[in-house]
Amino acid sequence: MGEYARDKDDWEEINFEFNSSILTDGFPTLLWLADFLHTNSGYKVMVTGNTDYVGDVPYNERLGLARANVVKEFLVKYGASRDQITANGEGSAGRYWRTTRPRTGG
Repeated sequence: MGEYARDKDDWEEINFEFNSSILTDGFPTLLWLADFLHTNSGYKVMVTGNTDYVGDVPYNERLGLARANVVKEFLVKYGASRDQITANGEGSAGRYWRTTRPRTGG
């Protein structure tokens, strides 16, 4: 992968407006990934959308899927092939961390 080798610290977080699927940051990472997928057509990725735990489970699952689809469309717009990307939403159930105090950010 040469020029595409990346360290985990090179990745930006991909965030959205609260209670929304509007991207607020992470654009350099997404542009890099779109270019990587365009150049490496044999690679596939799964984009999983998550939320915080505010709101009910069905709503958060829909919002998580909407966020994943926004990322997928962004990647396709900038060069990735639609069949390289699978989008799914886990809402708040897929979070890799938990907290005991309220968080903001959607």
